[in-house]
Amino acid sequence: MPTPLPLFPDIHTTRLVVRALAWLGRTHWRQGYAAEALRAVCRHAFEAAGIRRIEAEARPDNVASNELLLSLGFIHEGRLRQRWVSKGESYDTNVYGLLVDDWRKHNAGEVT
Repeated sequence: MPTPLPLFPDIHTTRLVVRALAWLGRTHWRQGYAAEALRAVCRHAFEAAGIRRIEAEARPDNVASNELLLSLGFIHEGRLRQRWVSKGESYDTNVYGLLVDDWRKHNAGEVT
């Protein structure tokens, strides 16, 4: 099984907010690896590290990533226009947020 790279590249310890990112090679898409990794990262952030908010972004045309974030309880908070540039082309990004209280409600009864 490949190792997805869930990262906290932007940790604000005074605000208890992190940004979660995950990258997977195309051959590993749609196999549940990102979901498993991001679920574990969220669980650790909220239950062990005392984080109160996780932020994430996904390209609007990346349906799988947007659906994944929603399935984990993230709330779509808006779209940032021309947020990033890749290969000389700018693109928008959807912004999501997940609060510790929302995580607890969304995952009530889950065995950790």
